Amino acid sequence: MPSSLQVDTKLNKFPFEMIEPVIILDENDKWENLWSELFLNGQKVKKEGD
Repeated sequence: MPSSLQVDTKLNKFPFEMIEPVIILDENDKWENLWSELFLNGQKVKKEGD
């Protein structure tokens, strides 16, 4: 994303939402479970260091 909306780019021409990082952290388990169900056949999501 350009730092100025004055810059003419395709990145300024689509709708986007800013996401609050705290919400992402609070809902992490919910999204990991959904990802697991959809793509990993219910297996636990493996993270770096696991």
